[in-house]
Amino acid sequence: MPLDERSQAILDVFCHVYGILLDYFDDFDDAVYSHSAWDGYRVVGDCINSAAQRFGRLPVESIEPVVLCEDLLGRIDGSFSLQFPSTSPVFSVLAAFKDAVLSVRIPSPADIDLFHDIGEKLSAECYRLICLPDSPNLCRPTNLGIVPSNRQRFSCQPNKRGGTSTITFEFSTSEFTFESFVNLPFYFLHEYLSHIHSAELFAEEGCSEASPPFEDGWLLYAAQRFYCQRLWHDLPSSLSHLEHRDHYATKYISQVTEGSRNIWVQLGYQQAKNFEKIVGSDLFWKVTLLLATSPFNHLPECADLHDEFMFRIKPWIRRMSTFPDEKRTEGIELITLAVEDTEPIRSLIDILL
Repeated sequence: MPLDERSQAILDVFCHVYGILLDYFDDFDDAVYSHSAWDGYRVVGDCINSAAQRFGRLPVESIEPVVLCEDLLGRIDGSFSLQFPSTSPVFSVLAAFKDAVLSVRIPSPADIDLFHDIGEKLSAECYRLICLPDSPNLCRPTNLGIVPSNRQRFSCQPNKRGGTSTITFEFSTSEFTFESFVNLPFYFLHEYLSHIHSAELFAEEGCSEASPPFEDGWLLYAAQRFYCQRLWHDLPSSLSHLEHRDHYATKYISQVTEGSRNIWVQLGYQQAKNFEKIVGSDLFWKVTLLLATSPFNHLPECADLHDEFMFRIKPWIRRMSTFPDEKRTEGIELITLAVEDTEPIRSLIDILL
């Protein structure tokens, strides 16, 4: 079900406040320079996010965005008062930030489509390294649904056989922190790169409830690499504050891969990272996109091509890491020849064996 009026108002307020906070982030960072062990990221974590979570758990009884916004700002004010002496220069920045928040009309509904479009375009740009612009993979219609939830997550129901795919953003008022807002373009990029613009995948057949190591691990690493590369070297015009977006995307990845109980996500991510270290960026992308644009049943003898690749790449990486440089170079050259073969997928799988 879509967001009710109150949940929508809370999301609007969060996006409004966080969007302006991005513009004041560096000012907060400078203001706490004289406070030992403080920087802008700690200010966000200890003062902004903690206040936002308290607000999200029990916001004031209202559906008026301005009333909700004042409630959130009051809680943020209280968090700063608990952390800093009244003489701290951080309070002048806080006052300017609050004035900016209250002087600008709160857009409703919040423009989540902006970040959705950025994620979709970045994924399409990545796939155009191997696909034509009018490739059917890149032209799949997709709906975005935002629903209330007691947990925060993004999920995707891809439909790659002529239907419409759906990305669902489960919005939790108590978990939508500043980094959740900053990472919205990256979340959408991952959904498109792994689940919508990719070829048909085995997990989409409903054969497994576990997170597959290729699309949710290997391609998660690919999404991070592509996203951060674009932030630093070809920033989308509708984004800003590349340093902070890079920081929070990296923080999210650490939470997912290091703190995750799903060993398959960890495995896929780490193997992709190790593979790129061995073969270099160019060959990493050739192999990754070749696999991502090949359906799971590409080889009749493999029930799941991508799972078979993940099974074979791990011992290959282990072997390469122990070889002397000359022999490792030979192994890399074989991978290069495989992806340039007339049957690259079959050659690649055979070489890994």
